[in-house]
Amino acid sequence: MTYNQNIIQRQYDEIIAPNFDIDARGIYASTYQKGIIQLQNTNLLQSKTPLQVLDIGIGTGSFLEQIALLCEGEFSPFGVDISEKMLEIAKKKIPNLRTIVDDATNLEKHYTNRSFDLICSHFVTGYVPMRELAPKIWNLLDEGGYWSLIGQTMNSYPNLRKLEDSLVSKLIYLISGNSKLDYDIVSCPEGHSEVIEILEENGFEISQIETFEPKIDFANLDDFLDFGYYNGWLAPFIEQLGIHKASKMLSLIINILLFPIHDNQSIEIALARKITK
Repeated sequence: MTYNQNIIQRQYDEIIAPNFDIDARGIYASTYQKGIIQLQNTNLLQSKTPLQVLDIGIGTGSFLEQIALLCEGEFSPFGVDISEKMLEIAKKKIPNLRTIVDDATNLEKHYTNRSFDLICSHFVTGYVPMRELAPKIWNLLDEGGYWSLIGQTMNSYPNLRKLEDSLVSKLIYLISGNSKLDYDIVSCPEGHSEVIEILEENGFEISQIETFEPKIDFANLDDFLDFGYYNGWLAPFIEQLGIHKASKMLSLIINILLFPIHDNQSIEIALARKITK
């Protein structure tokens, strides 16, 4: 595990959960819609038998809520999330949802006697390495079952990363007591090729995959924090630097020297089917 579970849990419970569904840039909604379209290109949602679905890192339940509306037969939803506050919101959207508050690395402990037709893991591989998650998901899927995967790669935010050696970044590091950002606190795959490699190595046949690179403009520090901190995209890094608590003077310096910033994310959206290894 590459992150501190208690820190991430606190961030999601206290900061991200109340703001998550605002989704001001619409990126969560856009990626979920692409994932839904991938599912609609199969016959999974037309199943007449009860559809067993597990959402790992379910968040506020927006993806499962859409599946529930589109599923033609009976729908049996399960959700795991590290944040109890996120799950409370999800249960209001999906009344028959069965939930567990836990880390995704402990899946086998909770589902020893159950298997699923569909497992979703969306924006989880930033915290739990995909190579660690893939065999767990394979073991929990029925033969021919699907894995809906959505997650950022290390190709995200190229322009922000270029700023790391700037004078204002060095000033922020000096104030925060850090010499540089610790990228080891996240575990995103390097890029498109690594996602494909991990899926295939773990007995998955890729049905559909695409790279989504939405552009993001940050006009000022407040704009950046609204997106990166309160919506959860960059919360671990922002807390590491402490800029969410920047003084008025430091905020002014940051706004003058760093913004506006034009950047983009790189998000892999894949649907893979379990086959015999």
